Amino acid sequence: MTRNELLALVASRTGVLDAASQQAFVDAHDAPPPVSIRINGAKWQRGPLADPVPWATGAYYLDHRPTFTFDPLFHAGAYYVQEAGSMFLEQAVNACGLLGADCVALDLCAAPGGKSTHLLSLLGADALLVSNEVVRPRARILCDNIAKWGRANACVTGSDPALFSGLPHLFDLVVVDAPCSGEGLFRKDTDAMQHWSDQAVAHCASRQCDILQHAWTALRPGGHLIYSTCTYNRAENEENVARMVEWGGTCIPVPLREAWGITEAEGQGVIAYRFMPHLTRAEGFFLSIIRKPGHGEASGPSAPKGFWKELPANGHLPWMPMASDHLTMVRHGERIVAVTPRLYQLFPSISRQVYPLQFGVEVAHTAKGQWMPSHAYAAAAFLTEGHFQMIDVQLADAVQYLRGNPLPASGAKGFAAVRYRGLVLGLVKGAGNRWNNLYPTALRIRDMRTALADVVTAPL
Repeated sequence: MTRNELLALVASRTGVLDAASQQAFVDAHDAPPPVSIRINGAKWQRGPLADPVPWATGAYYLDHRPTFTFDPLFHAGAYYVQEAGSMFLEQAVNACGLLGADCVALDLCAAPGGKSTHLLSLLGADALLVSNEVVRPRARILCDNIAKWGRANACVTGSDPALFSGLPHLFDLVVVDAPCSGEGLFRKDTDAMQHWSDQAVAHCASRQCDILQHAWTALRPGGHLIYSTCTYNRAENEENVARMVEWGGTCIPVPLREAWGITEAEGQGVIAYRFMPHLTRAEGFFLSIIRKPGHGEASGPSAPKGFWKELPANGHLPWMPMASDHLTMVRHGERIVAVTPRLYQLFPSISRQVYPLQFGVEVAHTAKGQWMPSHAYAAAAFLTEGHFQMIDVQLADAVQYLRGNPLPASGAKGFAAVRYRGLVLGLVKGAGNRWNNLYPTALRIRDMRTALADVVTAPL
């Protein structure tokens, strides 16, 4: 089957395109995919002089693709590179009535972290987000991206979705961006086209149904489930939504603007939304919102007495943040972690059922018997200038730092934070005539060949 024949077949199975539209759909795959970013409003308040993504706040299309690997603002968590269609999540959360809400949310298939970081920006500061990814290499990337976003109200887990059935009625909101056959990625990912088959579609549809059953159990009565895929066919999309309708769910509409070009599908109780590349400035995307029947508050026991260890006698170090109504310092093993009240309350029960990889913001850890500030703390949105001495650098030194090199100094001592355009990149430790680099090895730029003159940063 040729490329265009496969695209025509995929278009015919959407159930929403006539013959002329199917041809326009095929032709759209000859155009380059758009590049879009979403700003982290807790760290960066300025956007580029670029076209906004109309259905998302603080999101923009770029007219070229920057060298993201070498952009210090990318490393500092000023923005997230995300496909524009998936940012429609904001409209879905709004339709659920949860924008700014201090709810308990689960992103069940969360890597690499686009929707999780978006949820952290959309929900209230006292909300709790559990981001789960069962595939361990992908989970590590998720942990890095959540830490980069800098919030203390998130917990990353690495468990099979089936285990979340053991947390019944805990979540007000569950987002399932399900693993799929990837038809919506054909334009930017040729591998997705090469791996496509009818068998893959059937396998994905079955797996998605299984995941949704566990997600449905974890959702409280009256809560909302946002289901999305990056594929077009009805077997993975409407048919899975129809199953949730059969379980008693009700589809919730999302107000649209005609200029967005989003295709609405409705029938037999199913309301769903498709992004088609010939109609919207986005890749292929599908979304539906389903409300679980009944009413009730999200349930979860308080932290049992003795679960959290006392801070060590020297735990309140000069560079540590002070506890507040929105931030509590706890000891977990050989780490000191900043957590929000809801996370403090629910983490014990969550960690007994699913495997925690990361939670809150790690402020300090022990090394050779001494407490050291952690990189996650340097990336925290609540880090202030009073916590560390700040070393301001330009692009050349920022790239050198991100490559793991020391920075020259005179009389350097203690810990300091390296800052680029007002945002902290990471930490260093003074050693007289230099600042030793404490940027995590796993995050360092490994490309040593690209010259600074060839680096193109995002226009922020």
